[in-house]
Amino acid sequence: MNARVLGLALLGMVAATGLLLWGTSIPLGVPGEWTWPRLPMTAETVVGACGALIAGFLYVGFVLWGRRGIDGRGRVAVAGQLLMLVAAAFAWLWTVQQCVPPPADLGKVPYVLFYPRSSGYFWQARHEVTDTAHFLAHYEDLLAEEDFLHIGTHPPGLTLGYRGLLVMCESSPGLCEVVLATCPHSVSESLQTITILSAQSGQTVTTADQAVLWLAALITLLAAAATTAGIYVLVRRHFDRTAAWTAAGLWRSASHC
Repeated sequence: MNARVLGLALLGMVAATGLLLWGTSIPLGVPGEWTWPRLPMTAETVVGACGALIAGFLYVGFVLWGRRGIDGRGRVAVAGQLLMLVAAAFAWLWTVQQCVPPPADLGKVPYVLFYPRSSGYFWQARHEVTDTAHFLAHYEDLLAEEDFLHIGTHPPGLTLGYRGLLVMCESSPGLCEVVLATCPHSVSESLQTITILSAQSGQTVTTADQAVLWLAALITLLAAAATTAGIYVLVRRHFDRTAAWTAAGLWRSASHC
């Protein structure tokens, strides 16, 4: 498939996705259990969609550029190109989420990660786990006591991950400053709101807590972007470099159309 046909196919996918989301009343989720409301067609939504489209065109353009001559490049050059793909995928994920009007932009992330009803891993690591060894030894007993929502459907690794991030940030104020300096304005506002609301209820949200919430989000974004490299390696086992590169790059863009 040449670049022109591929580009037209992607435009068709974008148009079909837009028609499905805004031109129909198909439930976005599971009726009667959970559904996502459609964003209203406001000027802010249109501007954000245009920004996302521009970012998408730039990302697809980079992927199409990378297809050219990749079969003839050396391993070091290909490895460098894959690192560029991961960086481009990270930028795409960041941009497409930030282009959504509030409160559905990246500003929602601290709320989702902080409050126990929507996630619970940070809350458990911050307020309930004081001894890691004891937590692991009695994990099954803990789940048997009551319904832990998300926590009850996942292994304890995420809670332990937050424990590690908390220890790291609490021991390094400099790291906290660097992490929080990367927050977009929407995230900074959300962190401040959480801090104020928590103080009103008698709970303290420290600078380290704020840094952990955003650092966890950055790690998640990076992990998602890095799947492009994993897909390239997987597809490359059976196909040439051009096919592997295309599958890796366009899977990331198509999965967030």
